Amino acid sequence: MLPQSARAVVNHRILPGDTIASVVARDREVIGDAGVTVRPLPGGHDPSRPASTDSPGFKTLAAAIRATYPHVPVAPGLVLGATDGRYYEGLAAATLRFTPTTMRPTDLARFHGNDERVSITDYMRAIGFYERLIGGGR
Repeated sequence: MLPQSARAVVNHRILPGDTIASVVARDREVIGDAGVTVRPLPGGHDPSRPASTDSPGFKTLAAAIRATYPHVPVAPGLVLGATDGRYYEGLAAATLRFTPTTMRPTDLARFHGNDERVSITDYMRAIGFYERLIGGGR
C-alpha cells in the first residue's frame, strides 16, 4: 500500500541577499510539481542586512577586537545560528554579532549542552573586551 500523503520539513540557512520568499520560490522551482505544497513554517526571519566594514560600528568593533586579541585577524563572516540580533534590526543600519571568547575543539561538544562553560581567563578577557567596545574601541 502506498501512503496518500507525505510531509517533510527542510531547514534552510538563508544567505544575505536572499529572503524566505525567494527560497520558497526556488524550492517550488526545483520540486517542479504543482501538487506539492511548499510553505514556510511560522517564526522564520529573513537574513540581517550585511554590515559595511567601513561603518563606524564595524570599525569600533574591530578596534576592540584588535586591542583584546592583537594577533587575531578581523574579518566579517556569517553567523549561522539564530541570535537576538533580529530584535535590533529596526534600531540600526546593521547588527554586528561577536562573542569575545576563544573556542577550543573540546568546547564544541559542550555547546548548548551539558557542562557548557567559559574559562575564567576567557571571562576576564570578555570583560576587558566590552570595556574597550563601550569606550569606543580603545
